[in-house]
Order: sequence, then C-alpha cells, then structure tokens
Amino acid sequence: MDSYSTFKTATSGRWRLIARAGWFVALAAYTAVGAANIWPTLSVPTLRPAEAFVSTDSYLEAATGVPHASARILHILAPLARDKTVVLVLPDNGVRSAFINQNVSYLSWPREVRWLCADSPNVQQELFAMPPTNVAAIIFWDTPPFPNMPAGVHIGANQVVVPVTLAKSSHQ
Repeated sequence: MDSYSTFKTATSGRWRLIARAGWFVALAAYTAVGAANIWPTLSVPTLRPAEAFVSTDSYLEAATGVPHASARILHILAPLARDKTVVLVLPDNGVRSAFINQNVSYLSWPREVRWLCADSPNVQQELFAMPPTNVAAIIFWDTPPFPNMPAGVHIGANQVVVPVTLAKSSHQ
C-alpha cells in the first residue's frame, strides 16, 4: 500500500468519526431541548388521576370555573324524569357550543338533549312551543335565563339549570 492510500484511508475514517460525533451532538441537543419543552407539561398539577368523568370534568372546569362540574350536573339531573328531554340553550352554534352540547348530552344520558341557540331570533318561541310535559329541564349555558323563568340551580356563574318537573318517570 502506498502512502497516498494510507493517508486517504486514515482521513476518510476521521471524517466518518467527526460526522458521527456531529450527528450524536445534534441528536443529544434535540433531545435536551425537546425534554426541556415537554417536561413542564408533565408536572404533577396538570396530570389527574384516572377518576370517573376526568375528561368531562377537565373541560367543564375550564368552561365554568367549577371543579367536578360533571358530578354537579349529574346531581342536579338525577331526580328528573329520564324519559324527558333536556333543553340546552347555548349562545350560538359555534364549535365551543357544539363541544358543550356533546359534554352535556353525555352526562344527561339517557335523556335526549335538544340544543337551542340563544342568538336565534325565535329561540323563545321554539322553547315555549315544546310541551312542558316532555321537558325535564332547561339548561342556560353562558346565556341568561329568559324573563319570567322560575329560579334555577347554578352549575357555575353563567350556567343555570331550570328543572321543569321533579316527578320521576315510571320508565326508569
């Protein structure tokens, strides 16, 4: 082997070693930066133990400011007839309202939930067109109850459940 071949082999081996070391340093830096960004989100206050309704509670707590809002809703709806409709009056038909509707529908089961938009010009007519015998409760979410409505039970500061009947159905 001549001296040029020996030099070429030694030089290419060094460049491979330097390239591998560079990749290792880049990977270590990527891992360190990623871990620094992810670790704070895994802190104890953001993680919750696996309890009943943990997913609905985390959203509803953010929406209402009330911890364990799912249990509160279940407690309020428990004495109401299960074969009647729960009317949910939301501010609009946006994505946030749709998500609240899904959460309340989940918690209201087996009751049907009918969603009305408060920004609709004829929302009161729609509500009062429903026979009261078919309605278990009206939930006003982030919208004030209509005038002349009976007093309701607050879930949070801007969420009121107005029970229409407290008589339990015979079909439970």
